[in-house]
Amino acid sequence: MVRELAERCREASAQLRLASTARKNDALEQFALLLEQNKGRILEENQKDITAARADGMSEALLDRLALTEKRIGSARFGRFCPTQTRRAARTVRCATRTEC
Repeated sequence: MVRELAERCREASAQLRLASTARKNDALEQFALLLEQNKGRILEENQKDITAARADGMSEALLDRLALTEKRIGSARFGRFCPTQTRRAARTVRCATRTEC
């Protein structure tokens, strides 16, 4: 299973390297929309992970890094994955979805 996943990642990496900027931006926008659409399920599953990790004795510092919140998902969606974002204008640009970044 891990080998198959690694091979799929290697193939995706090669395709991504050849993709145009517009295509990469489209993919990032789709990823952001999927994050928003699946936010509830992502948070539920993350809570299960947190519970299991806490039961296994994971430190609070690592639990904090593992924990997702709506704010963290929003940060991923509008921070790192906003295709039109620049470092200098991060607070004022708009994504292609016309949602405030």
